[in-house]
Amino acid sequence: CSIGLTLYNKWLFSIYDFKFPIIVTFVHMALKAPFARLAMRLFSIPPVRWASSSQYLLVVVPVGVATSLDVVLSNASLQFITVTVYTIVKSSVPVWILLFSF
Repeated sequence: CSIGLTLYNKWLFSIYDFKFPIIVTFVHMALKAPFARLAMRLFSIPPVRWASSSQYLLVVVPVGVATSLDVVLSNASLQFITVTVYTIVKSSVPVWILLFSF
């Protein structure tokens, strides 16, 4: 699934010369939320109840911002590099996380 999305984004940015990776990221995130909610209803998964709004701000918001930045920067990089280089760099991320965790 991931490689399909990568190839689609590369196709969109190079064939159609689409210069707005943030819009692609917005549409991507805007579609994920309703589909996740639909999946929760179909599989009878109860929604998460947060203890307080400060807990939500400290836990969910930073993860959401980091994920959005990852997707935006990944989409922006596809305008300048090949899919092969993109895949190699993304595949090496766990190694860097492991090295920087010590």
